[in-house]
Amino acid sequence: ESRIEASPLIASLRRTLSSVVEVLSLSRAAAKGVEWQARFLALFPPIVLTAMAVVAPEMGQMWSSNPLYLMPALIGSGGSYLLSMRMIRTGLSIEASMGLNLGESGDIRLDRMGRVL
Repeated sequence: ESRIEASPLIASLRRTLSSVVEVLSLSRAAAKGVEWQARFLALFPPIVLTAMAVVAPEMGQMWSSNPLYLMPALIGSGGSYLLSMRMIRTGLSIEASMGLNLGESGDIRLDRMGRVL
């Protein structure tokens, strides 16, 4: 009759949980990065247009007389924001966060004690 040793099982479970935590933290960091990028893309064009209207009053007068000139910038920035936030809501893939879809190895570095770096 053989005994089942608990220590190798616990060590294996610890390594697995460390890997899962690493993948989740990478996905969360990627989602935060995309979220800030979406905010930048949504805010930058209107800020530039406002600065141009302040620096060059002729531009502000032209835009106030015909607001259709502003539509491409406003629709583009709003659309990029909506699409980026939709991608965040539907979830970033774990494979993309680890680089596996690019053919990379996706190795998780460990220290001497077996903890994820």
